[in-house]
Amino acid sequence: MTVMRLPRPTRRLRRERGGLLPEVSVALAASAFLALFVLRSSMLVLHSNQWVILQTMTDAWLTGETALASRVPFVSLKEDGFWPAGAGAERAVTLGRLAADRPVTATLRRFSVEEPVSHGIAGADTRLIRLHSVLTYQVGDHQYVKTRTTVRTE
Repeated sequence: MTVMRLPRPTRRLRRERGGLLPEVSVALAASAFLALFVLRSSMLVLHSNQWVILQTMTDAWLTGETALASRVPFVSLKEDGFWPAGAGAERAVTLGRLAADRPVTATLRRFSVEEPVSHGIAGADTRLIRLHSVLTYQVGDHQYVKTRTTVRTE
């Protein structure tokens, strides 16, 4: 029995060496482009989520301020200095924390404005006090202000 030998394709292999290099290069460039696109998209999503989180934190803080203004007894509003008359003093407050344990700080200013209300009846005058809470915070290079006013009568 005779064994037939096939010719070895040595010349053909030599010509095709490096033929896979362009395909691999294109695939690597496409995957790098896709990775950068996904990274940019996720950063945009995280940035908008951070804005929503900050808005929620400031709204929650001011809701607490409104609840406190409604809950404090009328007599102790001026005595305890919760809402001083006039300009009021500013104080730094921590609203909460973001990712990586970064604190979110703001400046809170409380003040009250008293207005006499006359009904035209002798001895039936009421006092009206507007309790203002002003929260000032900064996001990036922009400064924002949110306010809440609670009206109390006596």
